[in-house]
Amino acid sequence: TTSTGQLHAFVQELQQICRVVHPIKHNFPAYGHQIRNIIVIACTEVEAQWKNILVANGRKANDRQDYVELSLPMRLGEYRVELPWYPWLKPIAPFEKWVPPRRGEKQCPPWYDAYNSVKHDREKNFANAKLIHALEAVTACFVMLCAQYGWDFARRLDAAGDAFFLLVDTPKWEPSEIYVPPYGEAPQAQHYAFGSSRPSPRGRETR
Repeated sequence: TTSTGQLHAFVQELQQICRVVHPIKHNFPAYGHQIRNIIVIACTEVEAQWKNILVANGRKANDRQDYVELSLPMRLGEYRVELPWYPWLKPIAPFEKWVPPRRGEKQCPPWYDAYNSVKHDREKNFANAKLIHALEAVTACFVMLCAQYGWDFARRLDAAGDAFFLLVDTPKWEPSEIYVPPYGEAPQAQHYAFGSSRPSPRGRETR
């Protein structure tokens, strides 16, 4: 509930910015203090969700090298989101191609790289606080809520006509990838075994 409330606050701030800077590709490089603030706070929220998921599954979370471990079991790269209020924009896939890097490599979504650069050195990297990264970071918050709590969180198809986000692509889960409790028994939280070949159920604490 608190995460949903935070997401609504992001959307309201983003709408205010888009009344001044029209959200078209030509204006994506536009940057400013309010755009930077949204990027920083939205990415902080995403980080909090990443950390809580890892901790809930018995895994310590120290930095972004740990966070990327969530990308494959939660299949985050398969989520694509349209913004019905701005139908001319292409769907946003904030976690596309975000996978655990090879040894010695660093790989983060562009919006997350921008967040780290403007957070640590605003004067030098202020131009990285771009409108496109604000759109991507807020969409990433939405995707994380869907990935944790189920797609019923998001309205789809005709029901999403007046919504800010429209979920257009999601992971296709096989029955073997979903935890189902024995008949007549209540669901029990199951920790995901990171680093194993175990199926990848959906949810913060898989059921």
